[in-house]
Order: sequence, then structure tokens, then C-alpha cells
Amino acid sequence: MKTVMKPGNPILEVYRNCGMLLRSKNPDVVKIVNKYLNVVSTAGHELASNLSVSEETQANLNMELMPIEKYVQYISK
Repeated sequence: MKTVMKPGNPILEVYRNCGMLLRSKNPDVVKIVNKYLNVVSTAGHELASNLSVSEETQANLNMELMPIEKYVQYISK
């Protein structure tokens, strides 16, 4: 996660691997992605309101979307 603070123009950039999951139509994966996107929304709200992102939200932004082994199986289909 990268936060850039310019007066009156804060920017929050979130980088994720597992991009294929973000485009998935699988209902189980969509549930996981939606949970993550809610955290992204929370981070944006915190940044806009407080000019910072809480440690809890930062930790949630780094949550594992899917174990690596399962992800490899998923993208191999």
C-alpha cells in the first residue's frame, strides 16, 4: 500500500497480486473479492476523513484472498 499526501489531495494506491480473482464470476470468489473491496472502500473513507489509514485497515488490505496452492489450481482451470 502506498499513501501519497499532498495538501488537499491525498492519494491511496493499493497493489494486489491475484488479479484473476478480481475478475472472477465464481460466487465463492466473488464473496471473497467483495469482502476485500469493502476494506478498500473503508481505507478510502479513512484516508479522506483522517488523512491516514488505520493499522487494522492496513492489515486487512494485506489479507490473503486465497492460499497460493488453491490460487494456482484456480488459474490452471
